Amino acid sequence: MAIFGNLGAHLDVSSLGGSTVETYFSEAQSGILVTCRPMDVPSIKEIFHRSGIPVHEIGRVDGGDELNFDENIVISVTEARRLYEGTIPEALKGKALV
Repeated sequence: MAIFGNLGAHLDVSSLGGSTVETYFSEAQSGILVTCRPMDVPSIKEIFHRSGIPVHEIGRVDGGDELNFDENIVISVTEARRLYEGTIPEALKGKALV
């Protein structure tokens, strides 16, 4: 959403528990990220709770130009897009983007 929608966001993953590094970089298949309008958050949470599925609100899309992860990682949406779209093509050319 952020990269393709060109929307910044502020995220706080502390409610998820565990290691911040593990939370940021885990490739576990057991979690999903859902985005919705702020006014729909209570309804979304209720649907998950009724189904017995844990749910955590971890942030808000703020419309700015940065992705901010707990103040630990702050990157512009433009830079995130460049890295996302360019890393594999550049790696195949034998180059590194970072």
